[in-house]
Amino acid sequence: MKKIMYKEKITALVKIDSSILKKVNNQLEITNRLVAQSAERIEKSNFLKPLIIEGTDTSPRITCYATQGIIEIKGRSTMNNCNEFYQPLINWLDENRWLNQSRRKLLKQTVVTVQLEYFNTITSLNLLNIFKKLEATFKQNIQIVIYWYYKEEDNDMLEAGNDYASIVKMPFKFISYK
Repeated sequence: MKKIMYKEKITALVKIDSSILKKVNNQLEITNRLVAQSAERIEKSNFLKPLIIEGTDTSPRITCYATQGIIEIKGRSTMNNCNEFYQPLINWLDENRWLNQSRRKLLKQTVVTVQLEYFNTITSLNLLNIFKKLEATFKQNIQIVIYWYYKEEDNDMLEAGNDYASIVKMPFKFISYK
């Protein structure tokens, strides 16, 4: 008699286990579908993709790596279509802003390197817009430091960097070179 009761209990437990297993498998399938959909959305967006814009005689090279916390603007910026030129960088900063929040513990800081030989007035407005976006991220307790490079004899470039440093409240480090 006891053997029959144990057999019935084991059979009941196996039925319960297979019922639970079916529910778990269903949840796993749903989760896998959601992960695949999210991955597809991320892949279609510019999220986490580096931004690389090659420089020319009149436009700077821009390189940005969200996962490494690197943003670089190097060269000359004298083109007439500055707003169009800098728009991809501004969009990239907007798209990657929440990444900075989520990686707060992963990266110690975002390093912004600006090394422009010369820039025109239209560029200065775009740089200010970029720095304002970075400042908004900085105010969310994300460490950002701007390295402003200038030639030793170029006091105008040093003064421009000091002007930006007085407008936006983020750390600027000034580095002269020959």
